[in-house]
Amino acid sequence: MSEPALHRLTTATWILTGAAICGWMLPLEPNLLEEGIALHLSQRMLQGEHLFRDLASFTGPFPFELLTLLFRVFGDDIVVARAAVAVMQGAACGAVFSLARSIRQDSLAHVAAAFFAAAPVLLFPLFSLYFYSLVALHLAILATWAAWRGMASPSMAWTAGLLVGCVALSKQNFGLALAATLFTAMVALARPGLRLRQGAVFAAGGATLAIATLGLYAWRGDLAPLWRSLVTLPLSFTATFGSPYPNLWPPGVFDEGVFIDRARYVPRVYSLRFDIVQGMGASAILWTQALYATPLLALAITPLARGRGPLAPGLWLHSALLLALIPTLFPRTDWGHLVYVLPSAVIQLCLLAQLPASKRWRVGVAAALLTGLSVTTAVTGDWLWRLSSPARFGPRLPIRPVGDMLRAPTLGQAIAALRARVHPGEPIFVARAEPLIYFATDTSNPTPYSGVIPGIRDEQEETIVEALGRVRFAAMSDIDQPLFTYYSDELPAVQSHLERHFHVAPGNPDGWLTLLERGRDRGATLVDLFDQRAEGTPFVRRADGALEAPDRPAPRLATRYNRRPLAWRVDARGGGMDFDLTIPPDAEFQSSVGLRQAIGLTAVYDHPTAVYATVSLAPEGGRLQEIARRRIPSRAGGPGGWQPLVADLSRWAGQRVTLRLEVRSDEPIAAPRLAWFGSPRLARSPNAQGRSGAVGRVPSRRHDVDGGPRTKDRLDDR
Repeated sequence: MSEPALHRLTTATWILTGAAICGWMLPLEPNLLEEGIALHLSQRMLQGEHLFRDLASFTGPFPFELLTLLFRVFGDDIVVARAAVAVMQGAACGAVFSLARSIRQDSLAHVAAAFFAAAPVLLFPLFSLYFYSLVALHLAILATWAAWRGMASPSMAWTAGLLVGCVALSKQNFGLALAATLFTAMVALARPGLRLRQGAVFAAGGATLAIATLGLYAWRGDLAPLWRSLVTLPLSFTATFGSPYPNLWPPGVFDEGVFIDRARYVPRVYSLRFDIVQGMGASAILWTQALYATPLLALAITPLARGRGPLAPGLWLHSALLLALIPTLFPRTDWGHLVYVLPSAVIQLCLLAQLPASKRWRVGVAAALLTGLSVTTAVTGDWLWRLSSPARFGPRLPIRPVGDMLRAPTLGQAIAALRARVHPGEPIFVARAEPLIYFATDTSNPTPYSGVIPGIRDEQEETIVEALGRVRFAAMSDIDQPLFTYYSDELPAVQSHLERHFHVAPGNPDGWLTLLERGRDRGATLVDLFDQRAEGTPFVRRADGALEAPDRPAPRLATRYNRRPLAWRVDARGGGMDFDLTIPPDAEFQSSVGLRQAIGLTAVYDHPTAVYATVSLAPEGGRLQEIARRRIPSRAGGPGGWQPLVADLSRWAGQRVTLRLEVRSDEPIAAPRLAWFGSPRLARSPNAQGRSGAVGRVPSRRHDVDGGPRTKDRLDDR
């Protein structure tokens, strides 16, 4: 067999190997956000909605347009989307081998291809689901291969430019960086006299796609939304999505901020195997640091390798790819972003590696690496399959869960409950960042948003609140983001509307996802005490009944079961918080109490049991009197543990008062000592709605609230 024929056969083998390994992982682990966005938006586009005009997105249209086309041809099925990933993975794997083989003729070219082929297992699960970052990476690898072929072929140079344009239409910052680095490398590597032609042909490929895209969206009348979504909106983003790059020194130790958020940094396979919440050893941190150092190391040693002699054109082009990938780590530098950079970094090290001169040693080293990689991939993939559970998410989502959260029955029960209660196409609202639920339940989204988009809060709130009037059910994740932003901070009017009009649905699954059903109107918010928490005076009640200021502030807790826990420290006999305010007309105190567990930034807290929650009030100059009480028993309460605590405040309308929220105990409270009320507020009494007129919008939470000076003597029990 001739050498070109052998090369084609070997490349084809790697294409099939890459696709097969990816196909092995395709039935595993649904992804509620990233994959959910692609499936949900593409399904809506298939039904005739326009991206950027009817559907909000701040990433390029190529992945969505491609998936819509595939849905149109093969049906809107998740299997179609994931099969497309396997095809792209196989093509990229073949491109990696072909490029590596042009750089070095030894067996390390196979090692480079083998690592990329193993990525869906070793970097599980992001290399086996349809997401714009993965589409962009596959296209970038193919563009780099085409650029190498384009050194001798104008048509391939044009194709490389076209593929880079597709990358930019998938992930803008990566595409722009790749255009700059590949263009520079191609022009620098071209023979004298041909550099202008090489650069012009490459640029023409990208320009062709850009002109075609602008023409298509202009024809649709969507040019202005396209510009706003892909340029104006991303430029307005702040550091909301930022995270620190892990410290690489000292070895085996993470900085405090990184260690607190370690679940976002460690390899996913490691976090599936070990309980990193309880602890993480120095060796695991060291390996994680090494992985984050790999892209920087691979890039740094590339110019040093030039000292050994000229580098092959393919190596310079791959270096351009790696250089373009590095900025994609910032500002979000967690594991979910590193996985897309790591394969190219490892491949770069393989391409630069200096092996012994002896052919026997070179073959032996490569064989050992290939054997170790193959065994590791096989063992890890088999373990992932054994760890997975049977699919339980309905006919639209035949994917086996792997992670603890998805192997729990919560999501399956929620999907089943929704499918049983809604008709196909009925609008529901998914409140946080799990748009795959729309796809799984075959329901519709009455808003343009598949998740929270920073920078357009007022626009989102107005649109979503209006749309919520048309839905019967909402699904609200209790997986809030204390390390970044809380949902109640991102879209407070939406949170307020959900608390006012929705309650936990009967049969709600126990776990991280809450089903909400429209219920009676609880009344417009007049004073939101959770929002006014900074103006409250916390206190603890010592064993002798004396009130004192706590020694440290209480942590902020994440929303649970459609209520925001307002927390305070408690001592042996309890604790609480005082608020000085003026009671508005027709006001009613409303809150929920009794939630068993709440989640903070660094810990999960248990509420004291066998205690009682009280609300007391003291008119200015008067004595404190208890106006509401609810016992919090040792056993669990109703939905989510919340029970209502309500008090009529109409008799104090217009008066300046001190309102005290407290948890008290007749017996000493054992540590940990933290208690909370759920979304305490002063609301317009539902019974007063008829007198005051209908309320058709969600008012501002901050209304007619007067703060007051805080002094220690205000803690005295009156």
